[in-house]
Amino acid sequence: MQTTTLWTTAIILGMWLTSIAPACAEPLGIFQNHGNLGAAEPAGEAQFDPHRWTYHVTGGGSNLWFAADAGYFAWKEIAGDLVLAADVAFDEPGGNPHRKAGLMLRQNLEPGSPYVDAVVHGNGLISLQFRETAGGPTREIQAGDRGARQLRLERWGSFFSLSIVGTNGAWRPSGCAIQLAMPDSLLAGLVVCSHDAARLEPVTFRRVQLSPHPYHAADPARLRSVLEVVPIASMDRRVIYHATNHMEAPNWSPDGRFFVWNSGGRIYRLDRDALQPEIIDTGFATRCNNDHGISPDGKLLAISDQSQTGQSLIYTLPIAGGLPRLITFQGPSYWHGWSPDGKSIAYCAERNGEFDVYTIAIDGGIERRLTDAPGLDDGPEYSPEGRTIYFNSERDGPMRIWRMNADGASPRALTSSHDNDWFPHPSPDGRRLAFLSYEPGVKGHPANQPVRIRLMPAAGGEPAVLARLHGGQGTINVPSWSPDSREVAFMSYHPDTARALAQRNQWEPVIRQYENEDHARGCPKGGILFVGSSTIRLWKTIEQDFAGYPVVARGFGGSIIADNTYFVDRIVFPFEPRQIVFYAGDNDLAQHRDPARVLADFEAFVGRVHARLPRTRIAFLPVKPSVSRWAWIDKIRQANDLVQARCARDPRLLYIDTFNPSLGPDGKPRRDWLLADGLHLNRDGYAAWAQIIRPHLAR
Repeated sequence: MQTTTLWTTAIILGMWLTSIAPACAEPLGIFQNHGNLGAAEPAGEAQFDPHRWTYHVTGGGSNLWFAADAGYFAWKEIAGDLVLAADVAFDEPGGNPHRKAGLMLRQNLEPGSPYVDAVVHGNGLISLQFRETAGGPTREIQAGDRGARQLRLERWGSFFSLSIVGTNGAWRPSGCAIQLAMPDSLLAGLVVCSHDAARLEPVTFRRVQLSPHPYHAADPARLRSVLEVVPIASMDRRVIYHATNHMEAPNWSPDGRFFVWNSGGRIYRLDRDALQPEIIDTGFATRCNNDHGISPDGKLLAISDQSQTGQSLIYTLPIAGGLPRLITFQGPSYWHGWSPDGKSIAYCAERNGEFDVYTIAIDGGIERRLTDAPGLDDGPEYSPEGRTIYFNSERDGPMRIWRMNADGASPRALTSSHDNDWFPHPSPDGRRLAFLSYEPGVKGHPANQPVRIRLMPAAGGEPAVLARLHGGQGTINVPSWSPDSREVAFMSYHPDTARALAQRNQWEPVIRQYENEDHARGCPKGGILFVGSSTIRLWKTIEQDFAGYPVVARGFGGSIIADNTYFVDRIVFPFEPRQIVFYAGDNDLAQHRDPARVLADFEAFVGRVHARLPRTRIAFLPVKPSVSRWAWIDKIRQANDLVQARCARDPRLLYIDTFNPSLGPDGKPRRDWLLADGLHLNRDGYAAWAQIIRPHLAR
């Protein structure tokens, strides 16, 4: 589907649809029509208050679930990428805890129509529900947040996502997203279901928005990673944690109390009752990849790291952190499984141009090669009793799941379709295998692909789909079963994550240069750190301008706010600054991000910093007025106003007004403060800014 949105107005459905249309064939505010959906008696109703721009919808119905729906629906037909948003509030307390109200996109008015909705339940649960095929089962992805009232359902091609308004009043992704094949034109609107066929549930919808998507084809790629779990019984997914940095390969601890994953070369741990993850201290190992796992007794962590030789080597360290101990002396080697007794590991390694499966004792010894067939053998993992090793191999064509004895004997293929199957993970009870499947024709295990997590009996059999998602590399590379064998953890991604990572990779040389300088000179802690885009990078006299202050600058030209968030582990945390002076945002606006997105991305940066350094003050320097970007001045002002209002609500945040002093008497940018490019500050501009900023620096 083209990303350019097509806005359709006043479209009347054909006779086939009219025969099943709601009873009230009349407009309701922005909606074309409204009425009962499915078998909902007694009949509901809807009213629109044009003075308050409020919709009052009363609906009955037994459920929005299973293979058919019942409730009340007010809708409009709209084609292309879109945003549907509203503040949703039940008018009466009590009622069924499973009652639902929210936003719906559906293919047609048939009760079993494919659809996607974003609903709030009577018990406060927020979820993204969807039915993939007509008359098929309904599935859902539960948000980690409860009690939110403002919901936003977005369509971007085949990607549907749910955002909510947080406690700070700004929109933020919930992590709930699904990729579905849906027609270009859908029925979009408000839906209410009482979950009680004998009861009508009144709901008020405020601040309703239905519009084409504000982003367009030129919008920069977006990076988002989501840690989810899916029960094998219900297949209703649940968001555990999500972030705008690239996270990969979740492990589930043997006691079920925490998750482990890798991001930006580091290993993170998230306890089930914690809001933010913590870095596990891996010592010198700061280039860890997505091949890692926890020993059966929960005491050791195996990692695969390339910081020492440039090739991946396998180490072990205490699960709480500590100095890594080298296990494999040859590289590249990629960990994949612990033996049940914790005395050996299984791994994939390249030796003489061939990738094969190996094992080695963790106390030392000689590695043992278990496979020697031509082609890639990868992803080895022991069965729970240790007599079998599962792996994936392309020895007979497509990548398939195989099983062999623990000594390498008697290999046998378990899958035989044209799909490409990777990373078999046996459940702790030994009954099932979970693995990743790519579409036919996909080579390797790339990121940014439509993939499926599939289940099959451990001895072989017909696979069944557990979850469909956007992912691939990083989704389920390592063991991720819950210890009770009831759930599987995985990472899903925004479709543009791989492209976003490619864009971020352009900054890798300058970030690596900064790291080399910091390694040589050390990272002075507790000082003032200037971070951001080229306005910071080009401030060559910053130490002179702030003489007497412990100032360090870490800017990289052309970066957007999200780039700084992505590299926060490497350019901020090593310094543990008492104050950060932050300048970025003009590149965001120049790349067609809207002011609300600038605020949301700044909040994401603040959230990452304060999760690790809760006492660090962050000073925001507003997007400056410039000659070259004067065409965007209205959006620049809006973005600055939004961030200023946000800073006013948190004593740890500070908005330093360098914007207004940068305007001349005529209200236009001061050219005498700018270089010939009309964008960047010259020496006079920096000197003037230094005088404005200096009184706000922390002593």
